[in-house]
Amino acid sequence: MKTAITEIKIEGDLLLNPDDYDYMDSLPIEGWIWEFIRRNLKYREIYSDFRERKVEKAGIHLKLKEVREEIAIRPVIAPCKKLNPQSFLRVKIPNFDNCAGLPNYDLNAHDFVRSARCLPPIIGLTPIILYKPDKYERRGIKIKGRRVPLSTRHYVSKEYCDEIINNILPPVDVRNTLYVGISEYANKEHVRRELESIVHNWVEQREVRLRDEAWRVSLFIYDLFEKLETKYTKRYMKFTAALVEAYPKFVITRYRDGRKRRFVVNSRNYFDESKCRRFYHNAKSLIEDDYKRFLYLK
Repeated sequence: MKTAITEIKIEGDLLLNPDDYDYMDSLPIEGWIWEFIRRNLKYREIYSDFRERKVEKAGIHLKLKEVREEIAIRPVIAPCKKLNPQSFLRVKIPNFDNCAGLPNYDLNAHDFVRSARCLPPIIGLTPIILYKPDKYERRGIKIKGRRVPLSTRHYVSKEYCDEIINNILPPVDVRNTLYVGISEYANKEHVRRELESIVHNWVEQREVRLRDEAWRVSLFIYDLFEKLETKYTKRYMKFTAALVEAYPKFVITRYRDGRKRRFVVNSRNYFDESKCRRFYHNAKSLIEDDYKRFLYLK
């Protein structure tokens, strides 16, 4: 028996308010990355396992490593009382006084900033790593039982560099990374010239184009599809017909003269079956793993 196209009714608890997505128009790239990660099924699964105390004590470190290396979220390590429970799930680290805070995926980027006064810590947002030894490290660090003074060039060996890279600096791809030391007492203009020369000679141009003007609509379509999935089989023709009926007018963003501008469109003219399919799959791809294209990871 064929089901009529009008069977899907986007109303009641299935209805999403497009205005709730307005904050996305001014999101920086780290805000967009969080919007993708918080919808990522793998991150939600790990978060839920910790929340429901399904993770064995012996497996906590491995799960946190998975969050860092596979999801690109850096858990916040801090005293448990200092982690806002609205923003972070507190995970007690075995044999350690502090907790690891996992960002709450129920909070969108706007609400997370209001709650935590910052966006979740995402690994790989910048190609630059700044590291300055503290006064204790300047006295020397222990490598295999012996103390190596940082100020002594004679001891800066591959073993020492590996210690810095693996235990102090964030995860990077060592094969494609330049490490530059800068004197704090140098002439600023001289440093700028030297860095410009290094960038010109060694850094290749990265061609990754942001298409964030379509991301807002893609995430809206994705969220709506996921809400409908519990009650209806995904059929793009039926979904599109129900979409234009529930939302006769829709706000989209496009770049004009280098600036992002908002336009109100007629849904019947803007949405069709092919476009809805494309929006959904673009969002799904970004959420699952494709967001990492915009990060500097291994």
